Amino acid sequence: MERFAAFVMRHRIGLALAWVVVTVVGVLMAPHVADRLKSGTTVDTASYHANATLQKEYGGVSANPSVLVVDLPHGTTADSPAVKAG
Repeated sequence: MERFAAFVMRHRIGLALAWVVVTVVGVLMAPHVADRLKSGTTVDTASYHANATLQKEYGGVSANPSVLVVDLPHGTTADSPAVKAG
């Protein structure tokens, strides 16, 4: 770690200039990247289909839906008589 710290201290001006270059390139590239972003709903995605199914099943999901998860003992199913009795 001391060798790395010594390297950084010896080359601090070059490293500072490298970060300035990275920042300038990022600022110049940001408008080009922002133009490639899509807005709106993408209909053919798994998340859209899952949301549509939840909306149909439960009458709407306007916020983050909650999903109930039940852990059953090994070898039992939700249709087992002991589980139904519980």
